[in-house]
Amino acid sequence: MATITKDILTPGPTVADTSTGLKATRYFAVDGLTGNGDAMLLNALRTAGIPQRGETHDAIPNIRVVSASAAYVPGFASAAIVTVNYESPNATEHPPSTTEAPQISTGSTVQTVETNRHLAPPGQVGPQIILTHTFTDTDTDGNETERIETQTGVISIDVPLTTLALSRLEPEDPESKSIDFTGTINQRDFRGDPQDVWLCTGIEGTSTDGGLTYDVTYNFARNPDTWSASIVFIDPATSLPVENPVLGESFRTLRVYPRTDFDQLNLGI
Repeated sequence: MATITKDILTPGPTVADTSTGLKATRYFAVDGLTGNGDAMLLNALRTAGIPQRGETHDAIPNIRVVSASAAYVPGFASAAIVTVNYESPNATEHPPSTTEAPQISTGSTVQTVETNRHLAPPGQVGPQIILTHTFTDTDTDGNETERIETQTGVISIDVPLTTLALSRLEPEDPESKSIDFTGTINQRDFRGDPQDVWLCTGIEGTSTDGGLTYDVTYNFARNPDTWSASIVFIDPATSLPVENPVLGESFRTLRVYPRTDFDQLNLGI
């Protein structure tokens, strides 16, 4: 089993503060290796305890392994020196941040919903869509009588749905934020709208540099009538919703999504 000596003094670790960010180099001695030639050096790089690409520095935050190399130790057939280089992620291109304002992409689409009510002002309940039809019944003696049947009509309509996508380069995996915020609604005012109007529909991160940085996108959807669900009292005699329901009694809106404080995402909008 290979053994590791961390941060050996020869040639010695280094740390530099450069115009493109912090850089550091560490050296590890690995003994007890198996294999021949390059295979042994690869085993040195993969030995448990040797920092791997994308891992953060033990003592210096926000710098990660960008490269590592292994070299033979003259006179020792099963030993190698591993050099591990750390840098600030993408410092020369676009330093990652969890606080700077992201790029914004927004637009509106429509989604199909069913309703049995006429249009009403926000916060109010529209009257039911009532359909009636007059039937003519004929009895066995040939007498005709009229019968009026009433039912509630249901229609499909397309309603606008505004979506918002916010993107930026970040230094951390957004998995924990995705778990905490996806499927929640805004606890505080968000983009000028009051509580419960915006739903976080997803937070996704993609890394193309082995975990050094993540392109993170925050997705939201807007419902000006809020994301609460409505429920209406059903008349047991007709199995239909009662006419002219009273808000708070026979008609209620219920919050079905948990609230979170979107300010914690530091989106700066």
